[in-house]
This record gives sequence, C-alpha cells and structure tokens, in this order.
Amino acid sequence: MTRSLLPSLLCASAIVAFAAEAAATTFVPQDDLAIVALDARTAERRWAHFPAQLSQGTSALYPDLLVVNGWARSRATSEETEFVLALDPATGAPREASPPASPPLARSSEYHDRELRLANGWRSTFDPGYEQKIVFVDEQGAVVWTITPPVPEMYPSRVATWNNTVVFTSEYTETGKVYAYEAGASEPSFTVDPNTALYTTGKRIGLRVVGDDLLVGLHQHVFQLDPANGAVRRLWNLSTLTGVPFQGEVDEPAFFKGGIEIGHFAGDDQTIVVGFEGRVVALDRLSGELLWHEDPGTFPSDPYPLVHEGTVLLTAGEPLAGPRPAAPTPPTPPQVNPGSGCALARGEEGAGGGAAALGIALLLARLRRRTD
Repeated sequence: MTRSLLPSLLCASAIVAFAAEAAATTFVPQDDLAIVALDARTAERRWAHFPAQLSQGTSALYPDLLVVNGWARSRATSEETEFVLALDPATGAPREASPPASPPLARSSEYHDRELRLANGWRSTFDPGYEQKIVFVDEQGAVVWTITPPVPEMYPSRVATWNNTVVFTSEYTETGKVYAYEAGASEPSFTVDPNTALYTTGKRIGLRVVGDDLLVGLHQHVFQLDPANGAVRRLWNLSTLTGVPFQGEVDEPAFFKGGIEIGHFAGDDQTIVVGFEGRVVALDRLSGELLWHEDPGTFPSDPYPLVHEGTVLLTAGEPLAGPRPAAPTPPTPPQVNPGSGCALARGEEGAGGGAAALGIALLLARLRRRTD
C-alpha cells in the first residue's frame, strides 16, 4: 500500500463505522441548496441565492465580490459538476466578475485548509491528510523549514497558522492531539490533548485560528485557546447550551447524524460560528453566551460558514434559506378553433367557452337583423 493512499482508506473506513453507529439511512447529497447570508447576531436572513443545483460550497469574500466554489451531484442522474459562482455580497445577485488577485477579506471554513502563510513571509502548499511533512518556502521559493510530525506515520489533517506559529492535528493514527510549532523549530512549543480534559478518546479534531483565538473542537465540545501557549480561555459544551443531542437519527435534531462528526469554525471580532452537518451555533466571542442555533438543512453535507463584519455566509437548505422559488409558469397558449381559425382565449375557471358562445350568439342576432 502506498503512503498517499493510506489516509484516504483510513478515512473511508472510519466514516463507514461512524455512519453505522449513527444509523443513517441515506448519504445521497442534496442538490437544491442555496448560498445564504444571515445576520450573525440574530440569524435573520438577509438574502438567499439558489443556483440551478448545489450540494455544497466554500466561499471567499472580497470587498465587493463573493466567490463560491460549488459542487453538485444530481439526484436524478448522479452526474457531478464543479463550478464557480460570482455574487454581490450585499444582495446575492449574480455578477460578471473574476476574483481579484489580492487576498480575500475572509474565507469560509473548509474540511482542509491547503494554503499556509506565516507573518515572516514563509508559506506552504501542504496537502492535508496526504503529506506527512509540512514544508515551508521563503518568498524566493527556497525551502526554509520542514515540520516532521512527532508520531510515526502521522499525517497532519488540519493545519492552521497564527503569526509565526503552526498548529496541526491528525486523525486515525493516534488519539487526537494538537501540536504547535514556532517557525524554524524542530520540537513543539506546546501540545493540547482535549481527550485528557474531557475523559474521552475521540480522534477527529476540528481546528481553526480566528483572530487571536485557537479554536479546537471535539464532538460537541469547543475549546477557546490562547495560540501563544495553548492556555484554555473558555470551554463550551454545545449540546448543553442548545439542548440538542450531539448524535441522532437522520430525521432527529442532532449535531451529528452519521456523516462528519466535527464542527467547522468561522468568526469575526464579535461572533464565533460553528457549523455541523445538523446544527449551526453562534456564540458571542467576548462573553461566551449562546446567540442562536439552527438546523442548516444541509445533511449529509456541512454548511462551511464564513463570518465577516456581522454577516454569516454559508450553504443552507430550506430551514435557513427558505423555500426554493418556483420556476415561472409559462403563459397558457390560446385555444384555437380548428374550423374557423379563430383563437379563443380561455378565462378563469373554464369561463372562456361561455364567453365565446355569447359572442357567437350576438353575431348571429346581428346578422338576423340585417336580413329582416
């Protein structure tokens, strides 16, 4: 077995195992989802854009453009398509525009973040889950730093950066831990083991840096950490906050229904949003209070939220997007009398025939008066 295939096979087998535990009945993607903008503090819908087909999408927000990398699998034909949408971020209306060369204001969370940049200019195009070493190059493209994970056969699957610190975690090869490395170091500056804190043995860890917070998730638990040293600033139990169980059947309220059991993080200076396949949760970043929680209607896909200046952008189904607008009904063609070639318009409730008969009667009466 080649090294590059090992993480994929492990991932596939783990998903099957978790799916069996959750007793999910279907994993057929939806194809009628929308891109939705919500008020980050209240979840009030600002707009919804319904592509012809959409199963899942990740977004990048620019000053006057929202770019969505969409994917759809047709329920009718199983045909898979990938596409890019350009939308007006204020209204959701389609636009004729290309992404600018400048970095976006914000990106949505993703299952894997592939581009890593440090404050000192070093960068990496690491492929999470498929490469074992994280290699950084300088602005001239020369290799300046290589991180070798401390555990043999460990493939970092979630990686993030803060200033000149790299944080990463892996799955399936060990009990989940988070490792942090300072630029140029060969040993971690700190490690975080959420399982020890929670007395659990979970391996699939969610991880993202939002501003000066390192967010680490394990099932319904979210740690707000100091990225400089790993100190715990706050710990949320989202099930306790919302009253929604972490795991449930497909047709029940739950965070995890058999697809992916991790949450994806996004946030701005006021709000943190965690998106699961069965629940989106918004938290006040300063006080830690629960703002709102809703079913995104995306199962078995994740909503991949993006948060910027009080707006949440995400993929959503009817619970958050509202019903898909009906296609315009084509006008009813006029009824044609084959004997005369006359077009007889049909009125409401079938009244057109009576009107036509009355018109013919008046015409006959007028003809009789002329012959009298």
